[in-house]
Amino acid sequence: MRIKMGDRVKDRDSLYVGTVVARTDYLRGESRIAVKSRVLHDGSPIDWVWFDEDALEPSTGIEVDDPIINMGSEPKEARRL
Repeated sequence: MRIKMGDRVKDRDSLYVGTVVARTDYLRGESRIAVKSRVLHDGSPIDWVWFDEDALEPSTGIEVDDPIINMGSEPKEARRL
């Protein structure tokens, strides 16, 4: 699967959801994808997070309450709006 800039994706392990904002392709063939969430933490945007391309899947909806995003609160399962 080739992920493109601007795609909405979700990390299978952490459930982090966001938009692809950067891509790095390495000489040996692996790719790393930077994903930026629209969720704010204390009123400020969260920096993008890098993932292996193989760990990402397309996201079909907006998902919230990810454990990574809700810093300082109890982790919750992602729910679809």
